[in-house]
Amino acid sequence: MVYLLLPFEHARFPHRSFQVPKWLGNFSECVQVRFVHDAGPATKLLGAMQFEAEPTSAIITVDDDKIYHQRMLEVLLDEANLWHGSAVGFAGVTVSATSMCMYQRCIDHKASRFARVAILEGFASVLYPRSGLGPYAAMRKYVQSAPRSCQLSDDLLISNWLSRRNTSRVRVVQHDGLSQGDVTIGGYEDSASLHAIRSSKQLAPWHPEEMRKYRKCFLSRSASHHMNIEKDAREIEQWAPYSLNRTGCELFCHAFNLSSDCSDMERKEACEHGTWFDQATLAWRKS
Repeated sequence: MVYLLLPFEHARFPHRSFQVPKWLGNFSECVQVRFVHDAGPATKLLGAMQFEAEPTSAIITVDDDKIYHQRMLEVLLDEANLWHGSAVGFAGVTVSATSMCMYQRCIDHKASRFARVAILEGFASVLYPRSGLGPYAAMRKYVQSAPRSCQLSDDLLISNWLSRRNTSRVRVVQHDGLSQGDVTIGGYEDSASLHAIRSSKQLAPWHPEEMRKYRKCFLSRSASHHMNIEKDAREIEQWAPYSLNRTGCELFCHAFNLSSDCSDMERKEACEHGTWFDQATLAWRKS
């Protein structure tokens, strides 16, 4: 079943209603338009949880400004069977208040490679085991109690909830030649920049907007909405020097200086440092 979830009323524009085209109602028996309460960016997952309560089912979320590879569902379902009980997606990062890490290049580009990540990124599609999400009411209360800075970072907010429930997050780095770069087309203009490689001469694009959102949530006083992610990040970073042997793929990290001169997170050489974790461990930290 495909759910198109629309809020009864937009939280930011309370007097503006959604007009559903008549043709959409007859589009397909497999597509259902459902009206739900606006929970911000996390609405697409919370709304599906409301209608899919069977613990053995799975929920796959996608963005409405994307075109996805025809094998996307097949791969996610295959990997969900392999990583039973884990949330699985094609894009993910390991983020703390001072660093951002992502798996990029793999030795064997045809082999299936997977990596544990702290945050799964929804733009590239994510499969959630329904049993790993818990009760709808509990997650809705968790999302509604989050500060605005965390609600806007739905990937962080959802992944932190999964961590609280001991549901691991696994990124499909590549599967039979299919990787994050092949899975999505359109929208999210910075997605390629997020996984760009840093040359020895200049800083490659990272993803300032997303990191800025993550950092605002990390620096909020609501630790219950991000502390699990930070704990997971420390564990993943601890094992990062051995990631090549474990995953067949290299881990690249940006570290961010959080001094006052760098608080705006502009692209400054003094505020950012990148390293391949398989060549050198990350030692550059807040000054």
